[in-house]
Amino acid sequence: MSNVSLAATIQSAFNLSGGVELNGIKIEGEIQPGDAQKFYVELKKDNFEKTTIFLRSLGGDVEEAIKIGQIIRRLRLTTEVPTRFDSINKSLDLIKIDNETNRVCASACFLIYAAGVERIGNLIALHRPYLPQEQAKTISDVDYIKLQNNMLNTIRKYLEDMEVNEFYIQKILDYNSQDFYLVSPTDTAIYPLDNMIPSIKEVIISRGCDPVTSHQILAADRSPSRSIPRYLEIAKENRWESCSFNALNKIRAEAASRELNNLNKSSKSISNKAAGGVKLPWIIIIMLIASLFIIIFYRFIKRQEKL
Repeated sequence: MSNVSLAATIQSAFNLSGGVELNGIKIEGEIQPGDAQKFYVELKKDNFEKTTIFLRSLGGDVEEAIKIGQIIRRLRLTTEVPTRFDSINKSLDLIKIDNETNRVCASACFLIYAAGVERIGNLIALHRPYLPQEQAKTISDVDYIKLQNNMLNTIRKYLEDMEVNEFYIQKILDYNSQDFYLVSPTDTAIYPLDNMIPSIKEVIISRGCDPVTSHQILAADRSPSRSIPRYLEIAKENRWESCSFNALNKIRAEAASRELNNLNKSSKSISNKAAGGVKLPWIIIIMLIASLFIIIFYRFIKRQEKL
């Protein structure tokens, strides 16, 4: 994608008309160093209760995008981008944005999207990461390739950890920085992307939710007499949707609680260190007084010996 210049806005998301605040945060514009900290502060305002991150960005800083993604995964949040149908000109969006050119999730934005435990939407553009031209001009081709390979290895490891299908990782490698691969609805149907990640789905199943399996759907479709009525399948799907929704909210509440506990521990640690810093001068004073007492006692003994 082409270079972007507008810094990201990180704030509460609103519906298309701008009249209703949603239970989520919007990240719109170029991702720059420091945005992960801004994002974390925005989340902390509501004690980590906002659950959906709406992404509208042409990309930006890879390292910062990964930091944001790690926060999202730690808090078990949902990521959302516009939904594309049969062409780039036909897509569905849910939120109000400041700049229409940001109505996509491209390049480094995909790294943030990948972090969602539940991913919604598919208007995504993929390509290789690259160094800014100002930096690239100062190094040799050998150093450039080495740096890019290191970056690609980092991205691959990160996306594998985020449970992203190899198909999308390969598309990142295949398309140069001035080109892009636009993910299609067919892609996401064949190579799952815009759904709940497998590991979290397993956790939810372990908590008593019963999903409709692909085997059950296939058996129902092949049954000539429709021995498994469709309405029963729909009922089971609805039970799964309701159960998984509630289970995921509990998982998020647990994650938010862990985060708040860790923050409290960090605050106490900082306070203890500060307190330790205050105690140090008193220790020195006590040692000086003890030394002075020893000197006075020694002189007293010497004087007694002379007498």
